Amino acid sequence: IADLEKATLLKVKNINAYLILIELYKDQQAYPKALVISDRIKKSLPSCEVEAYYTKGLIHEEMSDFYKALTAYRTADRLAYKLRPELMKELQKRTAEVLIKTKMAERGN
Repeated sequence: IADLEKATLLKVKNINAYLILIELYKDQQAYPKALVISDRIKKSLPSCEVEAYYTKGLIHEEMSDFYKALTAYRTADRLAYKLRPELMKELQKRTAEVLIKTKMAERGN
């Protein structure tokens, strides 16, 4: 983790370093740290902005913060339309699933 953290601070140009670090933090339930790394993707790898919002959505979804997850997925979907159309199907699926979870959470309260 320390080596990956240093690599992302040095703005390494390999998205995998960021994604692995996010997964490690998620495994430790260190969600605030995972969100910081997701933001680092946007700053260090602007061409991977879709992935940054997608991972942010995954993190918020794991935290059961479905409104923030939905916002992140919708942002990723908008960006993917032009930047990464191959990801749109997965993003639309995640958005639909989180929308269902949001409605279920609303009904439960």
